[in-house]
Amino acid sequence: MMAMSNETAMPVGTDESTPTAQPGRRKKNQPVDTIAVRADAIAQRAYERFCERGCEHGHDIEDWLLAERDLRPDIAEPAA
Repeated sequence: MMAMSNETAMPVGTDESTPTAQPGRRKKNQPVDTIAVRADAIAQRAYERFCERGCEHGHDIEDWLLAERDLRPDIAEPAA
């Protein structure tokens, strides 16, 4: 008689180190491609802000957040 294993079978080509999708990162009906395009557009706008500032390093997070605000009007400006 063959012994039964209690281990859960994993799909071929995956292991425990493979990153998994994070719940809540994407709206229910929003395709993944839309998220990637948005991230590319934000990165491009952040780079434009970097260049407009004279390529001064050290403001990458600020550039990214401002680029998001530029491209996504649904993001409110933080309260002072």
